[in-house]
Amino acid sequence: MINASPNDIRKCPRLLARLENVRKYRLESPAKPTQEFANTPGRFCQLAQPEGDFIAFPKVSSERRRYIPIGFLNKNVIVGDKIYVVENVTIYHFGI
Repeated sequence: MINASPNDIRKCPRLLARLENVRKYRLESPAKPTQEFANTPGRFCQLAQPEGDFIAFPKVSSERRRYIPIGFLNKNVIVGDKIYVVENVTIYHFGI
């Protein structure tokens, strides 16, 4: 969840431990920009999450597929690094 309240985070010891591990991992990085992100361990370094509905299609697919799997998704679906995204679309665009 983006912008989770600190009170909610403090209520979850496992989450606190996970965030501390992320902070330490980032501090040990040789890359200066990654080290700076240690101050915000609960945020991705590169946020590519759409703010609204989007069309998603894979960066990699198989030639054995009869079709490329494409989806019309909402902002609650977290985008990974193997997905291309087309933002600011409607179901109409998906149908086209």
